Amino acid sequence: MANCELATLNRHERLKSSSKRETERHREIVDKLLHHCLDLGAEPIGLGGKKCQRLEEEMEKEA
Repeated sequence: MANCELATLNRHERLKSSSKRETERHREIVDKLLHHCLDLGAEPIGLGGKKCQRLEEEMEKEA
């Protein structure tokens, strides 16, 4: 879930047409999910079962 939300957030940040409010909403969701992942000791694994570098980097920033 965190990986999907992070991808959505990255897409919103890249698109100039994305509303600031929507981008901020996705940032809040990602922050909450990252904290849950860290609290649970979850590994940064994506939906395909492979390690997600983007998620791993975000988790390291929060740790």
